[in-house]
Amino acid sequence: MNSSNEYEEAMKIASELSIDKLHSFPGNDTSPSGEKMLYSSPNSTVYLDSLSSESELNMNNSPRKVKELCVVKTVKGQAFCYLLGKEYRILKELDHPHIIKPIEFNQTKTLQEQSASLYLPYYSKGELFQLVKSKNGLGESLSCSYLKQISSAIEYLHELNIAHRDIKLENILVDDEANAKVIDFGFCYLSEYQTEEEHSKDIQTRVLESSIEANIMGTAAYLSPELIELTSNGGLSICDSPDKIAEKLDILKAGDIFALGVTLFTMVTGVAPFASATKNDANYRALLLGKRKKCDWFWKKHIIAKSMTEKGLLSEEFKNLVEGMLDPNPSDRLTIFSVVNHPWMSKFINPASEETNQVLC
Repeated sequence: MNSSNEYEEAMKIASELSIDKLHSFPGNDTSPSGEKMLYSSPNSTVYLDSLSSESELNMNNSPRKVKELCVVKTVKGQAFCYLLGKEYRILKELDHPHIIKPIEFNQTKTLQEQSASLYLPYYSKGELFQLVKSKNGLGESLSCSYLKQISSAIEYLHELNIAHRDIKLENILVDDEANAKVIDFGFCYLSEYQTEEEHSKDIQTRVLESSIEANIMGTAAYLSPELIELTSNGGLSICDSPDKIAEKLDILKAGDIFALGVTLFTMVTGVAPFASATKNDANYRALLLGKRKKCDWFWKKHIIAKSMTEKGLLSEEFKNLVEGMLDPNPSDRLTIFSVVNHPWMSKFINPASEETNQVLC
């Protein structure tokens, strides 16, 4: 195996591993099991299926078999199986009400091919992105309710020294009770992550997996400026020495906060704050200018934000929180603890039940 070529090919189509496509690509095709296909690509398929599970006892005190509708994601190839397997092993150890729980994982390996399947709960309401898009933004009150749930999940992860690395609206599902569920953990980073079979892996396998972990994961529009810069400087391999592990984790945690800031802004306004965190982007340049001159230039430059501000739809607490989460300097950026305890988070103690009911409808 040419590990360099395999790595390049894996990175070329790595986005196909993103579980955010579970509800984004509905289709009429059928899956290998005859169920509805949600997404298909050369290296992955995502479809609905039913799993039999034992439920409450029947009248004869025997376990009753029930069918549970779930989402099945199947991938092919060594790189993809590695990431999907890592996602399952990490998810099954997590226990948080706003993080998805896996159901089952299967992996097969033949001389010709590796494949793996991850079974997850199916939520018919789909992604938070679709809800935001359908309503042209959720406003501050309902967005605050969702941010509390999402940030509590990220705080839980960061306390476990886990960085998610791909926080975005498409990676948050809405469950049947209209609560948030964070998904897509294939790209996450855990400094102590290691499996029992790690020592038995051949050198080429370890090189491939190390190359994947050193790559900058995530979605371009949500990437922090320092991660974008690292992309052009060889990725995260500069932090892979043992004495740099803590530094790498801090970089990735700060990246999570930046992505969460983009998520929050988009959730409230219905549009992204900028296309990318680079000086080539006019809205991001306005954010930088506002930071340097201590003014609200960004809020005057961004068309939607300006309009909502003029209508009194954006509070100063919201603006302060967004600016702190999107601070271009990672050392000055808010931590997840600061986000959770920000004054804006207690501004809407009881979000209007009518708004929540709209989500459930």
